[in-house]
Amino acid sequence: MKRFPFLSACLLLALGLTACQGSDALLGVMHTASAVDARGAAAPAATAFEAGDAVYASVELTQAYQDLRVTATWKRGDTVLRTDELYAPRAVDRTDPWYAVFKLDTAADWPAGSYRCEVFVPDQGTQVLEFTLR
Repeated sequence: MKRFPFLSACLLLALGLTACQGSDALLGVMHTASAVDARGAAAPAATAFEAGDAVYASVELTQAYQDLRVTATWKRGDTVLRTDELYAPRAVDRTDPWYAVFKLDTAADWPAGSYRCEVFVPDQGTQVLEFTLR
């Protein structure tokens, strides 16, 4: 029975350390664009593109821990076109944001219509960026 307090303390310590690794990321500006600037910010934001264009999804994180995984799933309707993931290369604070930039190269024969990029950040859920191809 003397081990129970020790095991309980170890369990509480492990849970506390795990909680510190949770996503403390704060989402900033999110846009689709046909280009991004040197930092990765959408320049300028756009929601309509021509088939054959490259579409960028730029997601600003204003606070995050190093190696935070951000996932983008590009879709047309229920069809997944591709899924990408990026990891924060460094710890990020509010004064020095990091931009997760995802790129989808569309083809000239893709049908016109509505598309979306579903961006998932742990503990922040999924945010949706919608765009159209003409």
